[in-house]
Amino acid sequence: MSASPSPIRRSLPHRAVDVQLSKSGVILILVKDAHQQSQLLGYSLRGEHLFQHNLPDNSIGIQSASEEEVWVGTPNSLERFNSKGEHLQAIVLLCEENEQLDAFLPTPDGEFICALQALPDGEVRGRVLRLDADGSEHWSLDLYPYDLAYGGVIQASRDSGWEIRPKPAWEARSWTTACQQPLLLSGNCLIAAYEEMPGSGLGRIYGIEAATGRLRWSTKPRPYSNKAVAGHERFLIGSQGYGAFETWLYNARGEILQHWPSHGYYLPLENGEIRVVEMENRVPSRSHVVIFKPDGTVTKGPHLPGYYTTYPVLDEENNIIFWRGQELLLIDKDLNKQVLYTDPNVPDSFFPSRLLSNQEGNFVFAAQEELWIFEQLHGKR
Repeated sequence: MSASPSPIRRSLPHRAVDVQLSKSGVILILVKDAHQQSQLLGYSLRGEHLFQHNLPDNSIGIQSASEEEVWVGTPNSLERFNSKGEHLQAIVLLCEENEQLDAFLPTPDGEFICALQALPDGEVRGRVLRLDADGSEHWSLDLYPYDLAYGGVIQASRDSGWEIRPKPAWEARSWTTACQQPLLLSGNCLIAAYEEMPGSGLGRIYGIEAATGRLRWSTKPRPYSNKAVAGHERFLIGSQGYGAFETWLYNARGEILQHWPSHGYYLPLENGEIRVVEMENRVPSRSHVVIFKPDGTVTKGPHLPGYYTTYPVLDEENNIIFWRGQELLLIDKDLNKQVLYTDPNVPDSFFPSRLLSNQEGNFVFAAQEELWIFEQLHGKR
């Protein structure tokens, strides 16, 4: 793969919240202004502005419904659009008082998993729903934080003579859907992630029987972060912060099958290896691209300076491609690093969305109020 030409860059009217790429090459972007007014925008892969659709305030994200359709979540509804920007369907959620939708996931059979959270003046709990294709409720499950505690959370108090000690267990002040991958579904196992934000950032992961809504297990409170599906009813659950930097492989029964002393953006392979762009809330960076081996060992690749990073994509040759800092990078299957494009003018605060790609070798991401499009980074395979 050769170095990339300069990307097409287009200014967006407001901050990008989420991005999707249709099979036909339409980029769909959810944006919000400072007052949380939301819009759905459409662009071609040549950067042409195709459409703009006003949405309810504080819309939350986009999920693919099919190759040419998306669902947009709003605080109390799901709205379906096609890649032409035409509104096709609305499903109104029967949220309880002081409650709103904060994450959702279409299922392969056309149903929906919805994660709701209480507003600040509501009860401290979360709720997960499964909706039938017509929006009727299939099941509902309340999820409580219970007491929170973690050894890395410390405090000094008069009672301890101002000696620094682990903070005793406390009642959560809030219980919101996790920032990273709040819902993941594989087979008949659903995991839902909630955390105390604002607050400690500690969270719990709940393992739920997807067909019935029965709670099967939950984890101890930890500073959980990135998660991923890693095979049928298997999940990677990562933790970083308060000294934690590790990943576990869970099955549908809540059993830990493997552990790795690392954490990041996960790309599982069919051979059991897991490619990882390490992510740690620390500067200067100690992160690398690594491989998680099935036996729990970690093979370390190139060091990654900087911090802000797109969630990577994996191409057909198992190359990892992602933007980090000021560079578009490719890490090959042997962990060799290649810089595809560099922009020395990108500021340290450059915060990109996930990276999206298609079979024609186009790569797309958004950062703050700008869309970046790399055309045919490599030939069609």
